[in-house]
Amino acid sequence: MFFYNLKYNLSNFTLTLVLTLFTINLSAQVCSSGAIYVSGSGCGCIGSCDLTALGGPNCGSGTSGNCDAGHQTMSTTFEVPGGCDVRITAEMKNRTSPCTASGADGSSTSGDRLRIRNAAGGTPPWQIGGSNASLFDQMTVTGPATIIIEGAANRSDEIITYTIEDVGSCNCSQILPIELLDFSGEIYDENSNVLKWATLTEINNDYFTLERSTDAINFEIIAIISGSGNSSTIMNYNFIDILPKEQILTYYYRLKQTDFNGKSEYFDIVAISRKKDNTLSAFVYNKQLTIQSEEPYTIKILDLTGRIVYNNKSQENNIDLSFLSKGIYIYRIELSNTVFSDKIIVQ
Repeated sequence: MFFYNLKYNLSNFTLTLVLTLFTINLSAQVCSSGAIYVSGSGCGCIGSCDLTALGGPNCGSGTSGNCDAGHQTMSTTFEVPGGCDVRITAEMKNRTSPCTASGADGSSTSGDRLRIRNAAGGTPPWQIGGSNASLFDQMTVTGPATIIIEGAANRSDEIITYTIEDVGSCNCSQILPIELLDFSGEIYDENSNVLKWATLTEINNDYFTLERSTDAINFEIIAIISGSGNSSTIMNYNFIDILPKEQILTYYYRLKQTDFNGKSEYFDIVAISRKKDNTLSAFVYNKQLTIQSEEPYTIKILDLTGRIVYNNKSQENNIDLSFLSKGIYIYRIELSNTVFSDKIIVQ
């Protein structure tokens, strides 16, 4: 940034220019920001107070009042990868009108409070204050580290806002915007699977993308589900996937999360087997396809060009595959108006 010091001499119209160069560190990059707040029976705030722009609640009318159970705790957690230097800033302060009662009340650690701590050890003191006071805490840490922003309040408009900045050379996308608690799937009915997942915390989480595959390699998008933005409580999600008429034995699913800045990450793949009630099972071992079925079926084996190299209707348990040359094939089992298929790899 440049600042100019101009000196005029009006008598002889001379001008002296002094140029001073200031070096300002512009390397800090905001990775995430948001808010945490309390909720529960009786937890209210001023009716016209809207803090959604900060990641907080929109109080609405008739919600004033302290939490029935007194001060409630709140927290959010995020992981800092190894080699990343981040600065965490958190505030609980008196917001502008009409949220003028949103500062910290009380001067005791059992009242409104705020702090940032490293889960690896150490217990820093709580930041506390008087009536509608503004609390502030800040920490700079080098990963790997688990950082917890926490506090307590007895009103939902007494929010804690936070900012996470990269002050080194780390890519912000490495600082995970959500903490996934679980991702699983199971058979829902004869025509669909259900996928379920839950988050422990969310930071600027815009949406999830659910993808399906039949080979765990090539995936297609089947759903986009809105995220919860910022959350410090467990959030549950689910999606029912209506399957194509031609089913296979195993479906693979993966979950992608995208935050408001466009950064995204993938989670582990989930597999769902469609083998139901032991009606049908099939596996390949030592150049032999073993099929166990309670009713007759038609078996076809196709090469990758779609040419049928084997076609038989029977109830045989074992099919010799030694006639197949090296390559990849697809076998199709037609059973009770349902088609199952899977791969055969001959080496």
